[in-house]
Amino acid sequence: MKKILKIAINFLFPPHCIFCDRTMELNSTRCVCPECSGQVSYCSELLCCEKCGKTVVSYGQQKLCVFCLETFPLYFDRIVSVFPYVSPVSDAVQRYKGLNLQSNASGFAEYIAERIEEEYKNTSFDFLCCVPSSSDKRRERGFDSVELIAQRVSGITGIPMKRKVLKKVRKTKKQTELKYHERLENLRGSMAVCENVSVEGKTVLLVDDVCTTRATIIECSRALKAAGAKRVFAVTLGTTENRYNG
Repeated sequence: MKKILKIAINFLFPPHCIFCDRTMELNSTRCVCPECSGQVSYCSELLCCEKCGKTVVSYGQQKLCVFCLETFPLYFDRIVSVFPYVSPVSDAVQRYKGLNLQSNASGFAEYIAERIEEEYKNTSFDFLCCVPSSSDKRRERGFDSVELIAQRVSGITGIPMKRKVLKKVRKTKKQTELKYHERLENLRGSMAVCENVSVEGKTVLLVDDVCTTRATIIECSRALKAAGAKRVFAVTLGTTENRYNG
């Protein structure tokens, strides 16, 4: 019955590639067209830091990037990402958020769910939650882009999702306007766990769309562990180039 329903839905609403929006064949099993599939690269195929998931040229026995070796405390236990954040992935994420392409959330979530299975299959999560978006961004976009992806990830993986776990407790400057070290300082102490939410002793999975300087995930992890979380892992769709030089 589910298969028949899916065929009917695909006939009425033909599947589109999440990267280029090209209409695909009705029997397509993935949300990416053959052309884009050949263009994207995967973090699983690259040399990445074992802690933050950023791509590296080389590393020592600890398999960590310079940032993770030099920064303490990091608070998070590990970050993994699906793709390097370059075209066509970066273009797809920007269109998703800027053009309100909510239907693409399911496609992104499929990739994230696969990455969770690859890297976290031996980890038992109590729940997943998303990195909070600002009210300004939600109003501007008309939806919470990260929360929608997290909902889809929860549906695929079966990991329970908790909404409104984290909140901003003070205003911060726009991260895009700041230098690398300034971004870390800008977010420090800006997040807290919401009232009436218990994370004591829990193993939490944070979901975000893009990991840039790691600052947001560090701050969310700090807030969760300050409230008693046992372990905090994170997964993102994309990760930017590792630009930390010490």
